[in-house]
Amino acid sequence: MIFLYVKIFFTYYILIIILGGAFLTSKCFVNIENDVKFYFVVVLSLLLLIICSLRPSGLMVLFASIRSIHFCIGVSLLCLMLSFQGLAQYEELILSRHIAFPITGSFENPAGFVAVLCLLFPYPLFLCFQKSFSKRLRLSFMFSCFITFLTIVLSESRSGTLSVFSTVIVMSVIESKVVNYLKSHRKFLVSLFIVFIISIYGLYILKKDSADGRILIWNICWDIFCERPFIGHGIYGFQTVYMDYQAAYFVKHPNSSYMMLADNVIHPFNEWIKIAVNFGIIGLLMITVFVFLLCRNLLQFRGRFASIGLSILVSVIILGTFSYPFHYALVCFLTSLVIVFSFSLSSYMKVVSSSPFRILLSSFLCVVLIVVLRMMLLDIKWAEIYRHSLDGQSEKMLSHYASMMPEMKYNPLFLYNYSVELNYSNRYKESQEIAKRCKALYNDYDVQLLIADNYANMGMPLQALSTYRHASNMIPCRLVPLEAMMSLYLNLSDTVHATQIAQEILSKQIKVPSEEVIAIRDSAWNLRVRGVN
Repeated sequence: MIFLYVKIFFTYYILIIILGGAFLTSKCFVNIENDVKFYFVVVLSLLLLIICSLRPSGLMVLFASIRSIHFCIGVSLLCLMLSFQGLAQYEELILSRHIAFPITGSFENPAGFVAVLCLLFPYPLFLCFQKSFSKRLRLSFMFSCFITFLTIVLSESRSGTLSVFSTVIVMSVIESKVVNYLKSHRKFLVSLFIVFIISIYGLYILKKDSADGRILIWNICWDIFCERPFIGHGIYGFQTVYMDYQAAYFVKHPNSSYMMLADNVIHPFNEWIKIAVNFGIIGLLMITVFVFLLCRNLLQFRGRFASIGLSILVSVIILGTFSYPFHYALVCFLTSLVIVFSFSLSSYMKVVSSSPFRILLSSFLCVVLIVVLRMMLLDIKWAEIYRHSLDGQSEKMLSHYASMMPEMKYNPLFLYNYSVELNYSNRYKESQEIAKRCKALYNDYDVQLLIADNYANMGMPLQALSTYRHASNMIPCRLVPLEAMMSLYLNLSDTVHATQIAQEILSKQIKVPSEEVIAIRDSAWNLRVRGVN
């Protein structure tokens, strides 16, 4: 009886984690969509594991909870709730988190929303195959699956659509006799393959510019990978070096058709490429072996949850090939449930259940929990300082930024924010020191503009011009670096080079018309006219 009550408690506890990870937002953090979800999921997960490690049977009860029908039904209801939220945004009954996308849920863009939906989708789909349920109940789960699929399609996520189709195939193969049918109907199998190929091409055509932009990123990543193929560039490798390589690419290919597609890139839209860039062949091989072991364990298991686990794993692999699902805490949590379940089927469970291991595990988890709580408090404090700075109290807040530096010096977003505030307060030398620390962890177009502006205000025009040019090479379709170079040349009374930059501005193809772009082109036109006259 106690086992049953604990199992029910764990079931609802995990459902609460999923609920919070899918819907929570909070203005107590700088990133109001993702940070609160991250801390909610991580803190509750750590508490859950600490509770489970107190008794030998704790982990076994946890495994039983995530295999229960009640858990599957609970997740299915959460999946339906999330889908309805997306549909309400599509119909403009509630506002989307991002003006450019009709459906985002409580995430900052559709990527996180769709990734979560794709990983929840296998649960209602699994219940559709359960013959022990009444026909009416199975129809209700089919309705849930349809609503989820419709929401993903309306979000215009190609990777999400592909992921859902793959989930249906995996679940159908495991939970039905479709394999036997296909063996006896080879022509139908060939037709399915042809439809699949056509669908892939159709998804490419649907957002061709976006797809071509990713091809550019992957080509550049190949060059980065080839420089250090075995051990990679480190944990911050991609976000530190990628934009420099993108700038070098456009210097080498000044007439590239990809110029209009270039943008700030913080992720290669492929988790496996990111692993290869950061950790090389060694890291990629370790991940491959790990995924193979997961699949093997799940395929060997014939009980409930195996089909769900494999479907989630396939979804993660597909999403990870075209997006960045592990940027979101709930995706990591749902994937970890599959990992925990997979290895709970192996002989390692005897070691995990032993007292020495449980003591070490609980002690380690307590330390991690303290560290995470400390990080959360620092992020909340940073958000408060950030809000006061936006209200015009930048100068007063600088002392608070400085006091947080020792503990936040490895947070690149904090470093960038601190450097910007110093720049705004005309403390350019200090701003430059912080900006260069930020560059060592996170280097992009905006960081380069900040560094260039600091150089210009410190009386170092040559360094400023060089940095502005580098920023322009990073994203050739942007006009802001060129305008800054034109203004700087004019301040140096170098009208010849200023006019050359003006001509370069006017020769640029406009990607997104705006008032700022029109103003920059007008300034360049006026300067060129004066230069000609």
